[in-house]
Amino acid sequence: FFYGFGTMELGGAMKARGVLASVIFLFLLFPTLTFSQSEGEGKKLYDEGIRAYDQRKYQDAIGYFKKALDIANRINDIQDISVSLRRIGEMYEALGQHEEAVKYYEDALKYYEEVLKTYKVNNQTPELIGVTLASIGTIYRSLHQYEKALSYF
Repeated sequence: FFYGFGTMELGGAMKARGVLASVIFLFLLFPTLTFSQSEGEGKKLYDEGIRAYDQRKYQDAIGYFKKALDIANRINDIQDISVSLRRIGEMYEALGQHEEAVKYYEDALKYYEEVLKTYKVNNQTPELIGVTLASIGTIYRSLHQYEKALSYF
């Protein structure tokens, strides 16, 4: 985009017009490339979810995290998808809805694996995988499903 303006300043108006037209075409073709606004909106919703969690308003937190998840899905941000899924799992666990919590935790694990493949250097992801596995194990332990619990620890 900035290349187009720079080209125009250097006297290449026709080339600049072509570059700018290409950028506009890409944004029309791939609306998810306009991620900064959506990303900011997703972060605000995620932060609202954290505040609701801190106030023990778990249903409200689920709503915020699900909206953040929708945005992360829309812009295909696998890191935010994985974290949002894990947070939703935590809320369901806090509400005692164990099956629903495990479902979200397991979905988060799938995305964490993808994050590790895509972003080779990410120090936080292995820790989050461990926390998520431990959460699933804890749920199964609380349900007296010890064999299943052991497989997650």
